Amino acid sequence: MDFEEGKQGGTWQAMNTHGQVATLLNLMRPLSDLDGTKKDRGFLAVNFLESGMEGVNYLQRLRREADMYNSFLLVTIDVK
Repeated sequence: MDFEEGKQGGTWQAMNTHGQVATLLNLMRPLSDLDGTKKDRGFLAVNFLESGMEGVNYLQRLRREADMYNSFLLVTIDVK
């Protein structure tokens, strides 16, 4: 899990030259509620920017696999 020693990191806010911005926010939960078997969330912002997808489409795809991660809120912005 991304709060454990050695697994922290990732990108929490990023933008690209195509006018896309992504911000990843944790939803605060007690550490005892976090599931160490779930995927790290730290690369969701970068994955969006590298996907070439519009934000709404990326979020719809991510929604289908959101239960694979601990709680989060990903904000995507397409500035064109």
